[in-house]
Amino acid sequence: MALEYRLIGVLLFSFLSFEAIAQQSVFVKGKVDDLQDVNINVQETTYGTVTNEKGEYSLLIYLFDQTINIQYSRIGYQDTIIHLHLERIKSDTIEINISLKEIHYSLAEVTITSQADFFKLSNSTITDIEFLDTDIILLTLKKRKSELLIINEEGDILLKHILKDRYHGIHKDCFGQFELISKDSCLQFYYEQDDTLLHIIDKFPTIEFVEKLEPCILEINNRYVFTSIVFQENNLFVEKFHHKKVDYFFIDIRDSIIKRTLLHSFFDQGAFQTAQSIYNEIISTYYRTTPDNENIIDAGAWNGNLLKLINNDHELFNLISWYQKIESKPIKIEVFKAKENLLLFNLSNEQIIKYDQNMELLFEISFSTNKNNSHQLKTIIQDKITEDIYGVFVINGLYKVVEINTSSGEFSKQVKACPAPFPDVFKLNNKYTYSVYYDPVQRVSRINQTKLNLQ
Repeated sequence: MALEYRLIGVLLFSFLSFEAIAQQSVFVKGKVDDLQDVNINVQETTYGTVTNEKGEYSLLIYLFDQTINIQYSRIGYQDTIIHLHLERIKSDTIEINISLKEIHYSLAEVTITSQADFFKLSNSTITDIEFLDTDIILLTLKKRKSELLIINEEGDILLKHILKDRYHGIHKDCFGQFELISKDSCLQFYYEQDDTLLHIIDKFPTIEFVEKLEPCILEINNRYVFTSIVFQENNLFVEKFHHKKVDYFFIDIRDSIIKRTLLHSFFDQGAFQTAQSIYNEIISTYYRTTPDNENIIDAGAWNGNLLKLINNDHELFNLISWYQKIESKPIKIEVFKAKENLLLFNLSNEQIIKYDQNMELLFEISFSTNKNNSHQLKTIIQDKITEDIYGVFVINGLYKVVEINTSSGEFSKQVKACPAPFPDVFKLNNKYTYSVYYDPVQRVSRINQTKLNLQ
């Protein structure tokens, strides 16, 4: 269901009164038992929050004349959805207190045909996994230092390499190289399969990775496809479209003059309007609560960082925090190469856009998750070896993999892909899913390998 938002204003420094905004908003608050970190989301929107240590929450929703669904979810508890008809609500504040039902997984729910505990690692945490053909690269954390392990498809360790620093993720770039990512620095490495050797190639700042390497997504027919924006979480610098617009370009390396050619543009109009409305209220509140001699906007000293506008005003602080929550959910697009074609999946609007190897548009079709409406579509993933593409659905923490027909947009065959709920890492390679879990009691990380026997 497409949601319609009212645009309050689009000028950069337009001023709106709080009363005008309030007419199109409702403040939802309440308590979820005494549970902390319950995720609360308005389905099909960017609105969301979490409960505090007392189980309390508050949610300001800028919608009106709409029926919305508020989803409450927490690890170990059954998802609960509350339906609200906002056009029937007379007050601008409503209170919703609920209790979540704890999940007791039965053996029948979690038993599937698989090779259980394909790999175990004691006293270490597996933070990420990646694949080089059928070999598996593991990034682990032990005693605050990272270690790289290479294992084969039988789970045998081929190589161990202790690192000097701590990294949180593995990235495989469009050139086929691997980078380890940390907050401040990246480490590029090369694994020589024939001789089972690991070579450290280069170390460089993470900001260079974010600005230059990460935007380049893949190569197809001597053309490199890249995105115009890579979103950084907790970035409170105001961006023109509030991270609700993203462009995809390509560069043809055979051209004598290297130039960017626009491939496709995505824009979430509703989310943009919501972010813009809150941004307008931030500016209005700042002017209302800031003395003229301290106004850094009028003085020309503001660089777009919202934190610079905090002036010990509680209302302004809450608005900026709320804006960040909405802005921190950018448009979600997944891009793949399959049979020399380029596929772009718009998860926000449930679209598949297909280009040929010459970057000519073949078609745009819709895909629908209606037949799986009891599940939450988490992401779209690809088996790089077979090039098959799957949707990953989650219900009460259990993952299901659903095959996608990229010509029709149909979600067809599906299989339960995890033996237990809530994996820390979930990946797919060569018709196997890999679910990574950590047992804090026994201090053991384990990987379950599941064969995709799609029916």
